[in-house]
Amino acid sequence: MSALSAHGLVAMLLLFVLAACGKDHAASPPGADSTGPCGVADTSGFLPFDSPPEPTFSVAAEYPEVSREQGDEGVVQVLVTLSPAGLVCAARVQSTDASVELQAAAVDAALKWRFEPARLDGVAVPCRIVIPFRFSLG
Repeated sequence: MSALSAHGLVAMLLLFVLAACGKDHAASPPGADSTGPCGVADTSGFLPFDSPPEPTFSVAAEYPEVSREQGDEGVVQVLVTLSPAGLVCAARVQSTDASVELQAAAVDAALKWRFEPARLDGVAVPCRIVIPFRFSLG
């Protein structure tokens, strides 16, 4: 798959998963009240918005050579937390059927993305979205 078509596929899939923004409902450990890198106390709960973030810069994940040689393929869903400035300030694998190498490549790429921030009542707010990365040799 060419970088352009992979890039376009990722952007298209992002539009389909924006509705999943912040719907990772894992519980926080008791007493976890410190703010994270985005100024958000809880790194797993829903962050409300009425206008979704829009990607302004995206990067296709690099296919690790070892993964190519081994024929590894799969999809990595990366949950990212966006700052009110539209920067990715946290990223982790939400779900995957891919190897550890492909997961690392997806997270590395997601950390480079930039967004027009999500807004709530016209004010830029932090948000969580899922960015899917598909790795295919076909």
